[in-house]
Amino acid sequence: MMHTIFMPLRLKTEIILVAIIFFHLAAAYQRNMIWSSELTLWKDTTVKSPFKARPHMNLGIEYNEREDTQKALQELDKALSLKPRDARIYNNFGTVYIKTKNYPQALEYFTKALEIRPQYSHAHHNLGTVYLHFKKYPEAIKCFQKALILKPFYANAYNNLGYAYHLLGMNDKALEPCRKASELNPNLMEAHLNLGRVYREKRLYDLALDEFNQALLLSPDNPTLLEELAILCNMKRSYGRAIEFLQKAIGLAPDSARAHNILATSYRFKKLYQKALEEYNIALSLDPNLSEAYYNLGICYHELKLYLKAIEYYNKALAIKADYAQAYNNLGNVYFSLGAYDQAIEKYKTAIGIKPDYPQALSNLGSTYNKKGWYLQAEKTLRKAIYQAPELAQAHTNLGNTFNLTGQYEEAITHYLTALKINPSLTTVYLNLANIYTQKVGDEKKARYYLKQAELFRSSTQHTNTER
Repeated sequence: MMHTIFMPLRLKTEIILVAIIFFHLAAAYQRNMIWSSELTLWKDTTVKSPFKARPHMNLGIEYNEREDTQKALQELDKALSLKPRDARIYNNFGTVYIKTKNYPQALEYFTKALEIRPQYSHAHHNLGTVYLHFKKYPEAIKCFQKALILKPFYANAYNNLGYAYHLLGMNDKALEPCRKASELNPNLMEAHLNLGRVYREKRLYDLALDEFNQALLLSPDNPTLLEELAILCNMKRSYGRAIEFLQKAIGLAPDSARAHNILATSYRFKKLYQKALEEYNIALSLDPNLSEAYYNLGICYHELKLYLKAIEYYNKALAIKADYAQAYNNLGNVYFSLGAYDQAIEKYKTAIGIKPDYPQALSNLGSTYNKKGWYLQAEKTLRKAIYQAPELAQAHTNLGNTFNLTGQYEEAITHYLTALKINPSLTTVYLNLANIYTQKVGDEKKARYYLKQAELFRSSTQHTNTER
């Protein structure tokens, strides 16, 4: 005989609820498996909605972030076939081409995105990054400014606007956008990096170091950041520390020609010329078109007094970069060292023609006019150099020489003293002052004072190479 077991109503309800919970848990587990990453989420969505453009576009973005360029382009192609007038798809095509360094294609797609949607802030920003690559800095600046008009709190646009100004040498203008970027997004490593670069070029070394350290906290093993820190150390004459940073950078990125080039310069500053030459040549083996390495080899050979080799390497730098004003300036310095003053004048004038706001070249040109006995031209040129860079001790020294040579001793003393206020270690200036006070003014007490000061410092050259 069968016995029927009757369950209380409450127990039945509890069993049903448990079953429902298990059912939902299983469904949720399945969803979590699908959505465990953005990639699987959008893969699943494209299967369920194959004729919608957005899932294919987003799947393309995910593939691009995972460096799978071929699949990214395939998905974006599918999206574009479904929605041919979607500016976002063209913008995302452009980002893929930027990642693959196909900048002409990126330019084409960002331009198309803006034709469809002129007020698209991201496309304006991304187009600006392409112009940065092509070194079309004014065009890049316009793009970033347009992006910021459309999206006023766009940290990346502020960062790249500041970087574009920095690359133009306009560090005063670069400062505020870089600061703004780091305020808007304190975790944007590139903002701290670029702000550090700007502070460094303005010789605000402690502020630069603070920003680089902030960037290091966000990206401890970033080779570019280590290279920038090394440049700062070189400028602070901490060459050993610079070498440590560069050795770490090269350990992380052995094929970085730039890192080898900067390391070579650190060795050159330490007068380890053989090591410097080896590292410059490694840099060139990695990148035969690295004009800076040829340029730095020119400096190296000039310091070794191998003047013909220096000329050869400066000319190699100019064959790659025809508007390399610093290379023309340093060619002028080599010819000056050789006593070939007419050739030196020609090179300095070429440098100034390329870069009119170039006080070092103007100072060197004025000094060469002194050698030729063309004192009126020397004075005019050196005053222009001082107008451009009032703190350039070299220009005050050379203008002091002009007045000394023309018998205007009070004017000479004024400019010599200004030079020493800026740079107290200029031995030749102390000697010139001692000579004036001995032979022209008749003040033996001051003459002895300046001779004593000269003994405290090493001699300093008036003609300086641009180091970077």
